[in-house]
Amino acid sequence: MSNVSLGVWHGGTRLATLTRRQRPWQIRCRYERDIIASGANQILISCSLPVSAGRLDASPWIRGLLPEGEHLIALATQARKTTMDFFGLINRYGRDLAGALTIAAEPEDPGRWDLEQYSDESLAIELRTVSEAPGFAIRDDSELSIAGLQNKLLVAKTETGWARPMYGYPSTHIFKLGDSRFPGIVRAEHVCMQFAAAVGLSNVATSELAVDGLEVLSVERYDRIPTSPGEPPRRIHQEDACQALAINIDAHGGRGKYEAFGGPGFRQIATLLDRFGDPATQLPRLLEIAIFTWLIGNADGHGKNISLFIDTDTGRVRLAPLYDTVPTFLWPQLRATMAMSINGVLGDPTATDFIAEARSWGLGETRSEQVMTSFLARASQASVQHDQIAETVAHRVARLQSG
Repeated sequence: MSNVSLGVWHGGTRLATLTRRQRPWQIRCRYERDIIASGANQILISCSLPVSAGRLDASPWIRGLLPEGEHLIALATQARKTTMDFFGLINRYGRDLAGALTIAAEPEDPGRWDLEQYSDESLAIELRTVSEAPGFAIRDDSELSIAGLQNKLLVAKTETGWARPMYGYPSTHIFKLGDSRFPGIVRAEHVCMQFAAAVGLSNVATSELAVDGLEVLSVERYDRIPTSPGEPPRRIHQEDACQALAINIDAHGGRGKYEAFGGPGFRQIATLLDRFGDPATQLPRLLEIAIFTWLIGNADGHGKNISLFIDTDTGRVRLAPLYDTVPTFLWPQLRATMAMSINGVLGDPTATDFIAEARSWGLGETRSEQVMTSFLARASQASVQHDQIAETVAHRVARLQSG
């Protein structure tokens, strides 16, 4: 684990080389000569790391592949690294990451992949361990990482049930555990994910599970595509908005992903979509995401909760399905103001604010009004199977429609 360089691999192709600088959290990226010479698409790894002949700062992108809080501490403890040794941690846990790329000294070897089938009992033990002491669920053969703060377990769905991915086998689902501090969070997020699907903002399948008295939300990974029965899934490349904009999420005591502390706002994300995507389709969708986030009272809709698919054939990006749709208003101890402002407003934006925000991205006023009217009509017709969330959504839809 003392490698001085690591490869960024897409399948068996080495796209770039990572090297640590003087400090272990400072990581440089240099594209391979054949990638540069081939005239490869400008965006292969990240919007913040366009293909070029120079050395690029990959630290924010790598940091975004690792978890936060106590889960980062757990990974570091298991690997005998410091939490700031991003290079050492990605070396240890870089075989199954968000997106399609792997990070290792050698190319990915599917021959090493393996699965350990869970029994009902062993799955319950694993989830109980994650709930009580996340670090003890990390094994020597775990070579995977997922970003975020919540208690999570990466699993693979097989023909015979759930299994533990080993040696970089691509996981297919995320199990998110309930939290006693926020009773009902599993049900609430599941309802909001169903709502997102009903209004056309997500195709991510979720389900509620009860395992040994634990509430669990099963979330199908949108960056994995099923293949033939019994075969591993295919990975799809993506990154979150903080990675795409090279945001330091550890700034301001770990609050760097929030706009008020230097994190991205909707306008910055719109700029990415305008530059690297199709603004005619993507900017209206971003406006719908902004409205949806406010409708469900999600004050934690920060830059890491909006992601972009990267088409590795064309280098173009588009918005990924919504995820982490937690209606934080249900728990007074959580933040009350929005993580990303609407026309400078972090509290209760009006219809005029949403239109002004979209206009600042370059979306015309008439088009913005059309998008809002259509989206609110869909939202008003969608069924929300949760009394408090349904009441809040209905009230806010009516407020925007009247505005």
